[in-house]
Amino acid sequence: MMNYACSFSECKNWCNYTCECDNTGKGFCEDHLSLHISTEGKHDIKKNFFSLTIDEKEVFAAQLEVSLKKLDSIREKMSKKSKEIIEKTIEKTKESLDCIRKKQSLIFKVLEFLRQNDRIRTKSRQTKVKNFIFNYAKNPNDYYDKLLVEESEIIETLDLEKKKENLGKKEEDLNIRTFDFNKKFKKSNKKLKRIKASVKYLNEQYELIKKSILSEISMTVYNLEKLNLSYEFTNPLKKNINSSDNPGIIYSEIVDNLKKLTDQIILKSFNLGEDFSKLQKYIDDD
Repeated sequence: MMNYACSFSECKNWCNYTCECDNTGKGFCEDHLSLHISTEGKHDIKKNFFSLTIDEKEVFAAQLEVSLKKLDSIREKMSKKSKEIIEKTIEKTKESLDCIRKKQSLIFKVLEFLRQNDRIRTKSRQTKVKNFIFNYAKNPNDYYDKLLVEESEIIETLDLEKKKENLGKKEEDLNIRTFDFNKKFKKSNKKLKRIKASVKYLNEQYELIKKSILSEISMTVYNLEKLNLSYEFTNPLKKNINSSDNPGIIYSEIVDNLKKLTDQIILKSFNLGEDFSKLQKYIDDD
């Protein structure tokens, strides 16, 4: 039995601390602990008591009262649930036993029929016995195999551990599917971001092409206006006509510019179409 008195001679105080410095586990009170530590050696001090304040004890006790009520609630719920499970199990057992009894009764009738008959009229009124014979007489193992499946289903219905195991497998399968879905979702999300970036780039290219085309059109309009002015203010009967002021030459230049502009529009549209095709192929690829 452990001595709770201080190790110092004639000290009757409680040993609030223990030191394992000499492997004896000597105890010391508050007053003598400092004296012991001042001695030579490697000290390993441990408290002997776990203290609680009055407030801490009150809070702890109150929480324990709440825990007791919770335990009562758990017991009531468990009792209610157990009763429901037992009732369902009994009900299912009765159904299964009744089904077994009916199957046994049918087999007894089939056996009795076989003792009295060697053949069955196919066009006569059909009964459960006759249908059973039609279905299984040529392949009797089929019915036995069917019973094996039913046996497994019945036992599994009544076996709570089996239900728990199956539920665990379903939960595991669900977790795997959830993981795969999240993985595909993250992949799709990254792909969507890249698609948005590509669409933004194509829109920017479209705006640049549109701006370029509008600029070319403005220049063409300007040249047409210049041509019109040349017709109005240039004297066609003047002998020394500068070729640069000749309306025919200006018109020819404008036509050439229009052809070049058309070619540029077709080329840029083709390039933009290729970019859209690449984007569509990227979207379709998984």
